[in-house]
Parts: sequence; C-alpha cells; structure tokens
Amino acid sequence: MFCGNCGQEVTSQDKFCGSCGAPVPQDIQGGDILEGESTASKKDFIPESVARELETANQEISATVEMPIPREVVVKAPMSKKTKIIIGTIAVIAVALYGGYQYARSKFTVTSPYLLEQKFTTALKSQDMATLSSLLDSDSGDLKSADSLAAFKASLTDNVTAAYLQQLQQEVDHVPNSSAFGSNADRGWLTLKKTSSWLGNSWKVHVASVGVVTKPIPQDNVSFSIGNLKSANGEVAHLWPSAYAFTGTVTNDYAKEDVKGNVSFLDQLGSIHDFGAYDYNLDLSSYLKTSLNLVPPDNISNLQVLINNKPITIPSNGLTLSPAPTSGTIELKGDVSGVSIDEKETTDFQNLDLTMLMNRGIAKHSLIGMGSDQSNISGDSAQTQVEDVIMNYYQNIPSNMTLAYSYLSNEYQQQLPFESWKQEFPNTISDSVGNVYVTSINGNEATASFTMTSRDSTNNGGTLVRKWEGQWNLVFENGQWKLNQPQIKMDSENNE
Repeated sequence: MFCGNCGQEVTSQDKFCGSCGAPVPQDIQGGDILEGESTASKKDFIPESVARELETANQEISATVEMPIPREVVVKAPMSKKTKIIIGTIAVIAVALYGGYQYARSKFTVTSPYLLEQKFTTALKSQDMATLSSLLDSDSGDLKSADSLAAFKASLTDNVTAAYLQQLQQEVDHVPNSSAFGSNADRGWLTLKKTSSWLGNSWKVHVASVGVVTKPIPQDNVSFSIGNLKSANGEVAHLWPSAYAFTGTVTNDYAKEDVKGNVSFLDQLGSIHDFGAYDYNLDLSSYLKTSLNLVPPDNISNLQVLINNKPITIPSNGLTLSPAPTSGTIELKGDVSGVSIDEKETTDFQNLDLTMLMNRGIAKHSLIGMGSDQSNISGDSAQTQVEDVIMNYYQNIPSNMTLAYSYLSNEYQQQLPFESWKQEFPNTISDSVGNVYVTSINGNEATASFTMTSRDSTNNGGTLVRKWEGQWNLVFENGQWKLNQPQIKMDSENNE
C-alpha cells in the first residue's frame, strides 16, 4: 500500500505515514486501501461525502501536525568502580608530575640572567652563603666547600661586594649582545653560564678559583692559613677572589716566629681569567722582625759556628738567618795561623760580629802563651789589658749590650743574668770613661779606679748628665781579665 498524500509505501498496521505524517486511510469495507491506482481513481470507490471529509481532515492534519521521525536511542552502560579508580589515579599522577616538574624548575633553575642577578645580589648582600653556592656552576665546585665559603664570608667588605656586583652587572648587560656563553669562554674572573637540562634552560654564575703561594725561604719551614684553609706545600687554594687576612709561622733549627698580614686580589682582578688558575705570591720573609747576618771571618780554616749549641753552615759569601734567636749562646771554632781557637759567649744576637769573636779567641791564646804561672800576668801588658776592659765595657753600652756583658766575670754573670743586667740601662744614651788607673795587679786579681760620665734620656725629652767615680775589682779567668765587683758612687747630676 502507499500513502494517499505523498505516495510513500505504508503497511496496513501504520496509522500515520512515516514520511509525511498523514493518517493512513482504512478500507471502509475491509480496511484495505486500493493499490495500483491514482488517488483520483481511489476516490471512486469511496462515497463522495466520505471522501470530502477525509480530504478535509487530511489537509488539516498535514497543516497542523508534523510528527518527528523516530530515531534510535543508544543507552550507554555506566563505568565500573575499578575503571573510575584507574582513571582517577592516572589523573592524580599526571597532575603530580606536572606540579613536581614546575616546582623543580622553579627551585633548581634560574630561567633568566636578570633573575640570576637579582638572586646573587640579594644573597651576597645578606651573606647567604648557601644560596651563593647554589648559584655557582659545576666548574666552580671547589669554591662550594664549607671552609672556602666561610673564608669568603669573613672577607666580605663593602669594597669586595661592590667589585662582585659591578662585574655581575657587566655580564648581565653583555647578554643581549652575546649569541652564547660557551663552557670554555675566557671572559674574566666572574662570568654567566647558560646550560640546558631536562628542566630546561638555566643560568649560573662561574667564579674563577684563586690561591696564595708563599715564596720559599732558605733554611726555613713555612706554614700559613686563611680561616680554616691551611697551606699544603706552601699554598692555600680554592679561594674566591677577595681580600683575606692570614696568619702563619716561619721556623728553622734556631728560631720560630709567628707572622700575620693581608693579601688582596681586588687590584689584580683584571689578571684573573675564567677557568684559569691564578696564584698570589706571598713573601713571608718581609713580615719577619728578627734576622741575623753571619759573615765568616777571614783567614780562618775549619770554621765551625754553633748557635745555642746547634751547628750552622755559613757559606763564604755569608748567610742571613731569619727568623733569628733573640738570646742564647754563640760559639766559634777554627784554626788561625796554626792556632786552634774555641770562643763562646752569651749574646742577644744584636750586632753579632764573628770576626770580633775570633779576635777575642786569638787574644786569649796570646795571653795563655805567657805561661801557666799566673804570677807572670803583670807588667805593662796586663795594665793595658785591664784598662782596655774597663774602657770597652762602658763604650759598648748601649750600642752592643751583648759585647759589654761579655766583659763581666762568670761570678758576676751568675749573680746578675743578662736580662736583669740589661734593665739597669733603660734610658742610657752613652757612657764615656775619663781616666783609668790600675792600682794593683796581684796574680789573677787586679784593681783599677776610674771616672765616668753617663748621659740618659728623660721623659720630657731632655738629657740627664751624671758624673761617677769608683773602682772595679777584676779577675783573670779563661785567659782574659774580667770585671768582677764594682764600687761606684755618683759625684754630680744635671739636666741638659
């Protein structure tokens, strides 16, 4: 059967046409609609009145009713709980990974040179050494040790901070004009580095590592430290370019002296290149306060010199010993014109003259050559020697206190040690002897009277002049006349 309105095929069970929605007419006599004929011919089998009603109804329905075409509805099955859990877990992991990546990128990378400048400046001014260390590149790893960072922190002054910030600013300004910062760039002591990793591009600071090296000092052992960084083989390494205070010790077989001072790299920054070693040459000998010049006497063979009973080798052109002892003994041995001498004295090592020591040994040998009988120590020679001892004693005060002290007898020196005796002349400018008279020589004892004028400085800048007279008792010991006991009084005193 076909729809009487649009001609679409319909069935007897359809009440409306599926194409146009028109009612399907039912056969009045059997419910069947005639097939194979036109609509006009079909009307011949329907009473005219009924046909008109059907046509009118059909037109009204067509104008007012439009039935939708039935569509297939697909109903989805709900997700299972397990599926929901899996999908949720994947989503959480994805969010966590993304968040972790962003956190790591913000925590461990500096994405621009300008941000790097900001962080480095803040850390430097606040002396935040942990942050400074984190901003260094891997090639600056030797500067990240706790001792290197502590030494740098202790050295931070306004000048040091200004030098770093100025160089950092120059590097940041250079970035727009630079196509790349290679790992082997040689641009200065502080440079910027751009690196790439799974976290993306990152900027770091490279600082050239410097060191301090001491010049060797003959016969000396040198050690020094900067903060907790101690020298090894004469060098303190792994330092940030800065200005440091150091302490050190210089020792030899005869003396020890502590030294301290400062070294600065600030005026040498232009010579420090990125990825290049640079060392500051430190001469600790210039910081030593004690020294001893030893010149061997002429015409002596088999020379042996002992300082505080320790032998020291003196080359023919002499030797400067530094540091040097400030008290002790000096002993000289050798042969002069076939005569063996062995002279030893207590000394403060100031103005030490080995030739004078040798001559004293020669003179002693000459006196002994007079004979072992002490009664032979008399006459004009002995008188001259006694006079010379008194004259030389006062003439060497205060210019050569060690030599002056050597004219005193062993007994006198035991009663008054060198340092105590030396303190008796704190302000002495000079002692000048007038007349000396040898009053007696009896065996190994002698007596001589004398006059002397002393000149001493005063607190107000003046000079105190005093006149003395008295006598010395002398003894002959070890081949020499020695001053033993004085009896002296002051005659007058005035200020100049």
